[in-house]
Amino acid sequence: MATKDAAITTTFLAWDVNAGQGKTGLSDFTIRGVSDGVVFTPAASPVEKDATNLKGVYSLTLTAGENDGDFMAVGGISATADIEITPKTWTNTDVAGIVDAVWDELLSGHTTALTMGANQNLIDDINTTTSGSATTVTVTSNVAGDGTITIHQGADEDLAWTVTGWTKQSLTGGTYVLRFYNRDDWTNSTTSAADLEVTATIVASGADWTVTATVADTDSTGLVPAPPKGSKNYRYQVSGTVSGEKVVVLDDWATVVKQIETTA
Repeated sequence: MATKDAAITTTFLAWDVNAGQGKTGLSDFTIRGVSDGVVFTPAASPVEKDATNLKGVYSLTLTAGENDGDFMAVGGISATADIEITPKTWTNTDVAGIVDAVWDELLSGHTTALTMGANQNLIDDINTTTSGSATTVTVTSNVAGDGTITIHQGADEDLAWTVTGWTKQSLTGGTYVLRFYNRDDWTNSTTSAADLEVTATIVASGADWTVTATVADTDSTGLVPAPPKGSKNYRYQVSGTVSGEKVVVLDDWATVVKQIETTA
């Protein structure tokens, strides 16, 4: 594969029309290159490859700066009589352009299960993923500053969030739960049944509110910890119903880790 903007060595044939074979021993070439229709003079000179076994075959190296077109060609003439140069043409692959296009590709069209695009679509804004705009989350206990949770398998964990700037519906009077869902199932499965569900409480005051939930030791015993799983091995959501409307209040990643036990 020829790569755009990368040095390349190509070959051409110098043919002796009278002798009916490739011409060896030539050094009197005038060589030109063509990059997307623009003619240039290569810096390097042709090099004969094998006068015995490859009669008339010469190589030419173009620099990365010379090989900068999508459609390339090299050819030329020889001062020796009756010599015809067969030009060499090729199409470059724009690797850098392909990489840029991949990184700039919108993820919205990539929804096929088990693909990287689909998995990336599942990753929300780590800072906070809530239903309210301009929302600020201040966290305590086992909740990190970016909204992710770390809990220990088989331990009692008290979780708390303080949220300011909520601009959606009032959360007062609703019923709420905290759910955990295994990451492997989250990214690959068509079902969404929670692996763990506990009661959550929201105390709201206008645009500011706090969320609390307790995960008991018996609750987290059945969760698969890291290791063997990696970090962020569960997705969590705080959701509920308020005034007849379903609402997702918090949505982020959780890491369930092993609890270090006492020595044997």
